[in-house]
Amino acid sequence: MNSKKIAIVVHQYGDEICGGAEYHARILADHMKPYFNVSILTSENNENKQIQEKSKIHVKRFPVRFNFFRYVLKNKSFFASILRPLLKIGFVLLNKKSDYKVLKRSLYTPSLLKYIKSNQGEYDVFIFFSYLYYGSYYGMKLVKNKAVFIPLAHDEPIFYKTPKKLFYTPALTMFNTTSEMNLVKKRVALPKSKSVIIGCGINEEIMFDSSFKYPNPYLIFLGRIVKMKGAALLMEYFMKFTQKHKQYGLKLLLLGDKKMEIPKHNGIIYLGFRSETEKFQYLNNALALVNPSYLESLSLIVLESFYVGTPVIVNGASEVLVDHVDKSKAGFVFNSYNDFEDAVLQLLDKNDMRKSISNNGRKYYSENYSWEVIEKKVVREINALIEKNKG
Repeated sequence: MNSKKIAIVVHQYGDEICGGAEYHARILADHMKPYFNVSILTSENNENKQIQEKSKIHVKRFPVRFNFFRYVLKNKSFFASILRPLLKIGFVLLNKKSDYKVLKRSLYTPSLLKYIKSNQGEYDVFIFFSYLYYGSYYGMKLVKNKAVFIPLAHDEPIFYKTPKKLFYTPALTMFNTTSEMNLVKKRVALPKSKSVIIGCGINEEIMFDSSFKYPNPYLIFLGRIVKMKGAALLMEYFMKFTQKHKQYGLKLLLLGDKKMEIPKHNGIIYLGFRSETEKFQYLNNALALVNPSYLESLSLIVLESFYVGTPVIVNGASEVLVDHVDKSKAGFVFNSYNDFEDAVLQLLDKNDMRKSISNNGRKYYSENYSWEVIEKKVVREINALIEKNKG
């Protein structure tokens, strides 16, 4: 067994948990198993045994406790509505406004913090996921010299309200992209020795039927179907496109968790949550993946598209997505309906160009985000931190 022990601290963990941070934590843990003794420190859920057997990684779960402050902040009762303004004022007066925000959006797991504090000598490194949550906000303070931070920072209002001191706390911060690192460094003057761009790969072992065919050309959307992710904008653009260009018979396939009303339209097909195998089959056969989100720190679905050679059409409001397209030459950027329309028409009418784009995407993924590349970076940085702490 590997003698070096690392703990991955993440808000939630499990195959059934849908979220970028949770997926990133799972796949990183799997790829670190050959190099380190890996443990997961996370919150409880209802499928503990199944998850532990499935992942074959030691998962230690901590109960989610009742917290009066969180109850008042989240509850919709009349009692809570009366207390909420007073509580907010109290947090502000005590200079604890950031604590109030963390408690409001996080699962409250105080025994997780107690465990980290009592067992910090048992682990060589702690890897904390996301700047948003309780575990990172309070946990990194307990193990500063051993703390590795994967912030998954987005250019969103909540990022600018996050205390700067959080980003100064860890010994090392691992960013997914240059754009994400630059975003953080606009607010925090991190020294180069504490920052490194790592990235994250995808599930490269997935097996799917590459001969799978759908009867119509289609665009595909993957992930949470919610306005915040640009789903409403995409559907608006799609309906306008099909009204103008009926001859193509273009469809829009939506795969994921539905969090908003979907317009009734013959071309919009909601397929719900699908297995990884099915997801890759639909993705592989798509005319293009559309990611209309403006909030991204990496976008694993775009990397999955590059991996299988499917072109992407992305929102120009996301610096991360624009950077992917600029560097890969494997897709299109839209800032308006006209951009979107032009991209789709080019993909429908120019087969040779689409083949070139597919090759570009595969090459970009292989050279920058394959696990062969990512593993070397992560292992090198963790081992360097361990040696530094020994000295």
